[in-house]
Amino acid sequence: MYQIKLPLLLTFVISLLFMGACSTVNQPVSPSTTTKPTSGVWEQRKATLARKNTWNLNSKIGLSYQEEYWQFGLHWAQKASGKYTMQINNPLTGAVVAKLLQNNQGATLLANDGKTYRSGNAEQLLRSQSGLNMPLHGMQHWVKGITSPQYKVDRLVLDNRGRPTLIQQAGWLIQYSAYLNNTTTALPRKINLKRTKDNVNVKMFVKQWKGI
Repeated sequence: MYQIKLPLLLTFVISLLFMGACSTVNQPVSPSTTTKPTSGVWEQRKATLARKNTWNLNSKIGLSYQEEYWQFGLHWAQKASGKYTMQINNPLTGAVVAKLLQNNQGATLLANDGKTYRSGNAEQLLRSQSGLNMPLHGMQHWVKGITSPQYKVDRLVLDNRGRPTLIQQAGWLIQYSAYLNNTTTALPRKINLKRTKDNVNVKMFVKQWKGI
């Protein structure tokens, strides 16, 4: 059985239902029309959003790994490329359960029991200490609805506004089912990230974007 190593994370893991209530959105993605970034619209979108390295988002996460299920609030504050702070919240009370900091010196995980954990790899640190398997390296770009420059693009499907409905990179399948509005540079509202090899599925509903 998959175990969680941060005891305080258990306060919101046990008895929480997998995310389902956050599926209502305002702007559905238009039907896919191309599988290649052939138009300049996509290239313009990618270049514009890639320059946005400072932003904040508040979201709800539903994560399943094999037979384990989590639901939690996530506040992500991106301060520069490769530098960010992630705050994991109890979805019922809003209380901070853990905080992950990534900078040039590496990653630090602060638990609300006062313990501190460090590693050179933020993804591995979060997974080893909390059991949460999330592709943090790629997500810095995927949450904005663009491809990650550090990975080969295996597949890309665009809608008729040059926005991705599907990105496949680094073994992850990222699907976008709703954006904030109908513009070509609109930010995603609803994202689903799946890695079949590990049987991981992450459902992300963005409640608010700031600074972008």
